Amino acid sequence: MADAGTFSFTAGTPDNIPAGPGTLPIPITVSGLAGPMTAITVRLDHVTAPDFTDLRFLLVAPDGTHNLVFLADVPNGSGYSLTDQTIYVTDYAGTEVSLAFPVVAPLDREFTATSAEFFPLGVPPGFTLVHAAPEGAATFASAFNGIDPNGTWQLIVLDEFAGGGPSTLLGASLHVVTNVASTITVPTGLSVESGGSIQFLDSSGNIPTGGDPDADFGDFGNFRATVEHGTLGNTENGIFVHFAPAKTIGVGMGIVGGVHAFFDHATYRPDPGFTGVDHITIEVTDQGDFGLGAEIGSLTTTATFAIEVFDHQAGTGGDDSFTASGYQKIDGGAGKDTIKFDFALTQAIVTYSDNTVTIEGPGGTKTVLTGFEKFVFNDGTVDNADGSPLVDDLFYYTRNH
Repeated sequence: MADAGTFSFTAGTPDNIPAGPGTLPIPITVSGLAGPMTAITVRLDHVTAPDFTDLRFLLVAPDGTHNLVFLADVPNGSGYSLTDQTIYVTDYAGTEVSLAFPVVAPLDREFTATSAEFFPLGVPPGFTLVHAAPEGAATFASAFNGIDPNGTWQLIVLDEFAGGGPSTLLGASLHVVTNVASTITVPTGLSVESGGSIQFLDSSGNIPTGGDPDADFGDFGNFRATVEHGTLGNTENGIFVHFAPAKTIGVGMGIVGGVHAFFDHATYRPDPGFTGVDHITIEVTDQGDFGLGAEIGSLTTTATFAIEVFDHQAGTGGDDSFTASGYQKIDGGAGKDTIKFDFALTQAIVTYSDNTVTIEGPGGTKTVLTGFEKFVFNDGTVDNADGSPLVDDLFYYTRNH
């Protein structure tokens, strides 16, 4: 869960912004926030300016290096006066730039202001101005996300041009959000036969799990699951979602509880006729904080796990012959059974488990076999029933070809 706070500096009377060029530095102390920063909103209180386009606003983090020129020459042109106007600046504003509505995105149209003008007493060592678009390409997120926000920030207001009368500002505040991304752990080694299903159960150890390092009571997040070649639903806990191909649900019980609540007793079914590797992708969003009626500082974590879907075939009591294709599980049964592959043994990956042999081909095929004696490849035939019962020819040739 995100941590958030609003930190302000308010003057007893409006502070004058010295004209042409002159600066007004405003210190704002942030404290008590845990975790890395994920969002910030700046509020400028009761701005009066005969020409707002003369003003440039720079925000500098407590480390003295991370910074952003977030308003400059806004709106485009000159002679735009403001009287007692409050302005919010946030990455989450709309794309239209208008001071008629006091929520705007960072915008820097200034091409002449220098670090020396913002720091008339000396530019800090190693300091380089970072600009919002179109002068640069930075946002509050790219300029500040990931840093420790605790400490004293500097909001520096520069009036770059002389004349036009004094500009004033009563105060300013920062709404800062910190957040730590959620974690998702997914199961491995899942497989199912075509036409079958998998149920996710605690007892089977196949339920994905979510984690929230900064979890707190009342956490809220969005959960999204996407299935490529099947359906996934849960009627056991009063939740049913048919993904076609995706569905988003909000779960108001925290990241950990939300992921478990959905998958506990959920059932996966592959699409009819599908064989191969299906994927379920889980996307969890820790919603951050709500500021200005919008979600800010959210973090999204994504994890994908695979489910192998096999066509299951079985032989008769006699000699049978099969051709490998796609994903198959084939039980040869009695008799002398033959399997044919459309690739060379030198291209195959052969593994063993008990009485089962698995052969993977270069084209993404996978064949799981029991009870087979003869293996036909493009570069030759391996016959385990050739009269040498003490030698597994396939095992020998796969390691000595």
